[in-house]
Amino acid sequence: GQVSLSVMADFDAAKVSTPTCLSYCPRVGPQGMLVQTGAFHRTAPLAPRGQVDLWPSFCDLSGAWTARNETFRSGAIGEGVRIEARLPAAFAENALPRPSHLLPPVMFRFNAEWYWPDPGAEYTAWHDLMVNGLMENVVVAEIYVEGLTWQSWSTQPIFTRQGLRDQCTCKPELAFICDAWNSKGIVGYEGGEHHFGRAAGFMDELYDVALPRVLAALPPSTGGREGLRVGAWGYCIGGLAAWNALTSRPGRFNVAYLGSPAMDFDCGAPFEAVRNLTWGGPGVRPKVY
Repeated sequence: GQVSLSVMADFDAAKVSTPTCLSYCPRVGPQGMLVQTGAFHRTAPLAPRGQVDLWPSFCDLSGAWTARNETFRSGAIGEGVRIEARLPAAFAENALPRPSHLLPPVMFRFNAEWYWPDPGAEYTAWHDLMVNGLMENVVVAEIYVEGLTWQSWSTQPIFTRQGLRDQCTCKPELAFICDAWNSKGIVGYEGGEHHFGRAAGFMDELYDVALPRVLAALPPSTGGREGLRVGAWGYCIGGLAAWNALTSRPGRFNVAYLGSPAMDFDCGAPFEAVRNLTWGGPGVRPKVY
């Protein structure tokens, strides 16, 4: 079975109550000992001789996470985009370089304004779970398009791999999707300016422009981005966007969280993209939730 490892810091008990020490680590007991925060490291059964590398943190608190705001002009949709990345405190406390697979996953969240009226409070709740080892550390990078609110449907970007078709045909197993789409499904997408077919370009901008700025707030990685976990997250059309991030740029995005994704779009065309995913070979195996 696996072995769980953690470490304990042994601070100088004569200094733990000094202003300097308290400014960094406000919850050290009078004995000066503190067990690391976060999930303990799991490893295979240990041999009589061996080495295990750990990057512990000890002082981060539930509300001690930080936010980083970055903006860019999207060429894919012709709009200004703001990324608000919420970062776990553990990586600010221990900023030593580490392999990329030990950095937290960066999850780009689409349509955050629809479902999360107070995203800071939500992240605080998650961060409490991270500090207490009940949840893996994760960076949530919310995507906000300039001038849009949760009521802005007519100008809401819908990140698809293809344009909108009036009528279409399906394979027999997807005929029920075609029937529903042709009769009433398409009506909800007609009109307005939704930037259909721009998914690949926008996902490249997230990876090439936004991601490096988010990573700049985390410890440096050793060995490049090979093991880095980069994902997309959304509900409804945001879930569709997350799916298209994974399938249009599978070498870049390797995690997707889909909440009731609009997979019926364009007569179920998103289902055809599953062939783009590679479940073996080099890189991080994709995960879909």
